[in-house]
Amino acid sequence: MTIEVDEYGLASTAAFCPLFDLEVTVQLFTDLEDDRVTDAMKARVHDLQALGPQHRDQVATMLHEHAEICFETTSYGHVHATRLEDETATNRAAFGIRTPDDAFRAARLTTVQIDAEHDSFAYRYLLLVFDVPWEGEHGCGIALRDGTPFTWGSADLYVGGDEPV
Repeated sequence: MTIEVDEYGLASTAAFCPLFDLEVTVQLFTDLEDDRVTDAMKARVHDLQALGPQHRDQVATMLHEHAEICFETTSYGHVHATRLEDETATNRAAFGIRTPDDAFRAARLTTVQIDAEHDSFAYRYLLLVFDVPWEGEHGCGIALRDGTPFTWGSADLYVGGDEPV
């Protein structure tokens, strides 16, 4: 694994994700006092590399749930351009997102975030960050726990909230 560090001390690497058939930038947020990339962080990169077709339905469903929440709560200004009965239906039509497969095809994985702060947690966490057409301002984030998608939210989703106390 080749780690690059920019002029601000932020580390990153590139890793292939089979689920998206894509090499993606992985942002590695190291400890402020110790900027090394830990073995635990590297293990989470391997979780990303193991994310494959077996996870597609789960990721697609999460992306679709995110789209539906946005369609129900956001006014995009499309409602007057159609004869559909409500704004949610109009939003679905305007974005062409009616199914989990539609949401999966429309989403674009942009980065993956791994934080050294999570090294001490009981689970391995990472965050997939998506650019999605239905939420251009906040994007969508899907968190993985021990290599399995488990929750979603905006792209700045905190992924350690499920930790046992």
